[in-house]
Amino acid sequence: MKVLLTSDTHLGLTKEPELRRMFKRMATLEADLLIHAGDYSGGFTGHKLVALTCAMLRDAMPAVPVLTVIGNHDYWSGMGPPRGRGRRGVAYAKPSRQQFDDNLAGLRKAFKEHRFWFLDQDGVYRDERFPGLVIAGHSGWYGHRIDTNDWEYLPRDFDGMDPQSHMAAQAHAGLMRNLGQLTDADTNRIFLSHFPVVEPEDYGASPNLFPQLEANHGMKRFIQGHFHRRHEGPQLWEAGSDYGKPRYVEITL
Repeated sequence: MKVLLTSDTHLGLTKEPELRRMFKRMATLEADLLIHAGDYSGGFTGHKLVALTCAMLRDAMPAVPVLTVIGNHDYWSGMGPPRGRGRRGVAYAKPSRQQFDDNLAGLRKAFKEHRFWFLDQDGVYRDERFPGLVIAGHSGWYGHRIDTNDWEYLPRDFDGMDPQSHMAAQAHAGLMRNLGQLTDADTNRIFLSHFPVVEPEDYGASPNLFPQLEANHGMKRFIQGHFHRRHEGPQLWEAGSDYGKPRYVEITL
């Protein structure tokens, strides 16, 4: 399977014409699958920038199958008006839980409308053209509480849980559901997430997730985003996009 991988395209920080040009270059390579490993958004408009990126990609590649996860920036949405100055600059009112949920619904709608396979919702990815090959995983979340501006763009409370605990728990539960769909026929197993499980691990599940995936689930190759570092195999792939500088990498699975 010939795969094109991109991630961290951050539309808004990346200019729309530049991203369109990259998608057109990718279209000339005639891949069997395109993977976007999350962080579509470069602002706090969440699903709107995801939907626009999906439309741009589909304009360039109307027929290629697309597999995706989402990144931390894609949750940013529903900000209220500015409420003064914060330590990172202008401070905004946090979104409500309803705004957070509405953004997730908008993400799912965009993926469905543009025929993207959303790993978190649609389950493991298989392709009848390539028997035995399966791509499993989940978007993930941070492995520990760090000083990040994500907290400014998430609701304060998730039914009594703080944002970090809620997001990490949801990621772990989603991952377990996804891994539970593997079968003995899945002999060529690839793991996809936005948050890395290798180099370095920052997934938000178990501190021993990487060896567990290898030993217990037969995962030998890994695809990720988030850290903006380029990897070109043989075990790990990441496109290496940075803010305003989108990139892609070719993979053979």
